[in-house]
Amino acid sequence: MAETSARTTKVFAWGGNVFDQIHFDHPRTSAPYTVPDAAAILAICAYQTVVRSHSGQIRALGEAARLLEQAIQTILDDDNDADSSGLVFVGQDMFEAVLDVRRKRCCFLRYVEEEEEEERGSSEMVEGSSWETAACDGRGRCMAFDLDGKVYLFDSVAMFRAATGQGEDAVRLRDAKRFVAQVFSPDGSSSSSAPTMLPRFDTVSAGNAHFVLLARSSNEVCPVWIYGDARFGAVPLRPFDHTTTVGVLPPSHSPSTPAPTDVPHLMPVPHFSPDQGFPSRIANAIAGSRHTLVLTADGDLYGWGWNEDSALLPFHTTADTPSWENNIVFEPTLIPLPSAAAGKDDTVALTKIAGSNARSLGITTEGRLVVAGSNEFGGLALDEEQLGALAKKPRFERAFSQIKKAYECVNGWQLHPELGAAQGATVVQVHATALATFITVEMEQ
Repeated sequence: MAETSARTTKVFAWGGNVFDQIHFDHPRTSAPYTVPDAAAILAICAYQTVVRSHSGQIRALGEAARLLEQAIQTILDDDNDADSSGLVFVGQDMFEAVLDVRRKRCCFLRYVEEEEEEERGSSEMVEGSSWETAACDGRGRCMAFDLDGKVYLFDSVAMFRAATGQGEDAVRLRDAKRFVAQVFSPDGSSSSSAPTMLPRFDTVSAGNAHFVLLARSSNEVCPVWIYGDARFGAVPLRPFDHTTTVGVLPPSHSPSTPAPTDVPHLMPVPHFSPDQGFPSRIANAIAGSRHTLVLTADGDLYGWGWNEDSALLPFHTTADTPSWENNIVFEPTLIPLPSAAAGKDDTVALTKIAGSNARSLGITTEGRLVVAGSNEFGGLALDEEQLGALAKKPRFERAFSQIKKAYECVNGWQLHPELGAAQGATVVQVHATALATFITVEMEQ
């Protein structure tokens, strides 16, 4: 029998290390850093990273890492080798809660200012949780699903904490913050007598000020739903055409300080509805900072939202003929992907996607990395030489312009020149935050 070479995984990181969330001694450059003994990324937020080592240990990097590790150990009953697959980390900048879905409990974290170094914060375990998952946007709002797939919106994680448990006050708060179905008419009116319930949602992803929800059941009429701020095109000012049902919060319990650009409806995206002729199942839906990406089971990609840095579509213009109207993609649009290595007539198919501040990333079926948009902080895993091999977005600003960006942008989705291209090395995971990008590569030992 022929010998098979053993394979292992390594996690590489690019970007700003302002909070030591890449590593405590990582120099603040765009050069890649190998996270020591990291086999996989478990969770990321802007200031913190949670990794699993090759020996199965869970480690936290970044701001208040020790407190976060202690919370993880507490929720795993001090058995750091326990299965962490049932854990959900909740937070945009820092993790403020860890959900233990299987044992129906949550650990909430309270951080303190640096001057109070003796305490460095505390954690609180709450039993009797009914949460399945949750996500926080850049405003601090928390959207959560319970074990029945119902969806809730809280103004903060503190309010999310108050709604956790089986006490009367918690139950009352959940009732006040749960979306309910309403019939929606083209004239903008809605009726409380909806013919159906909202879908049973499975995943939620949060951007700067919007949420993207996915219901994976093949029986759902509309699998993709959105909610949030209508600026920058991530959410339309009013529901898309062919919308018949929306979700609304109880009138007396709408967000306490709604922004004027917030849309009151949790709304479907009928473009992906089988009833409207969409042919594929949806595999994933994620929120970038101000844009949205939807991946089909066939490997095709759709997106809409803010496109100023070309994280969605390329700019087919020159510096002499700028087209500012391309800054916003107003509705779900098929994203052109690069040609496959086998031939120019075939484009790559994607298996995973990620997005954050004005940049997008994906992994092809062959394990290649695909990148688009902003390379700020080296977030596309590109050094100057690699960036020079790709088509960059044309610059429209004058040389002395105050809005001229200090970084280059990759003009639409393009194959990374190196990652996944080497013999025997494939990209298997990609994660992105506002400051950094983490790429997990499988390779021979």
